[in-house]
Order: sequence, then structure tokens, then C-alpha cells
Amino acid sequence: MPMLFRDLIDNLDYEELVKIKKDLDLGGVHIKRLINFKIKEKEMLHKRTCAHCGKEIDPFNLNNYTVIFGPEDFKKKVTFCAYDCMKYFMDSLNSLKSSGENIREGDVREAGL
Repeated sequence: MPMLFRDLIDNLDYEELVKIKKDLDLGGVHIKRLINFKIKEKEMLHKRTCAHCGKEIDPFNLNNYTVIFGPEDFKKKVTFCAYDCMKYFMDSLNSLKSSGENIREGDVREAGL
């Protein structure tokens, strides 16, 4: 069962609560940085499997590919374990485009190639 924010606050000692209050009074820079770091850490957990075949991705393997696509205000990022999985995805995008779906040339950007 995940811990709720209220439970977290209840478990902090007085000194930590005072530090958090000071940070919030000064704009919450440290809290914002910590939260952003944790969000990126959680997002990386989801990028450990191939978007096509579901195989676990080794982050240090040079044969991984990442594709960023979508409109500027709603980008999607998918990672693949090998070129053939990425090619299958790209072929699927091309077939959607040729079938008349609303996909523009600039919406797909390949990264890591």
C-alpha cells in the first residue's frame, strides 16, 4: 500500500517540518527540485521495457532506440530494445499516416539513431 502525503508529514520530526516550511516560504526551490528528481526516477522505471515486444531493456546497451513523437504540447517517448522493434513501430506510424490519420511529418523525431 503506497504511503500518502499526509502519512509522510505525520512521520516527520519537528526540525524537518521547520526546514520544509522555510523552503516553502522561500519559494520551495529544494522541494521542487526533489519532486522533479523523483518524478524523473519514476518515469525511468517505465522505460525499462521495449514498447513493441516487452523485453527488458538494458540501459547500457548501445542497440537501444528511443522515438519521441506527437504534437509539441503532448510529446510521447517510447524505447525499443532493437532496430527491428523500432522499425515495426515506424512502419505502423507510416501506415496510420497513409490511411489518413492526422499525423504530420514534424510530429515524429527519432532520437538515439
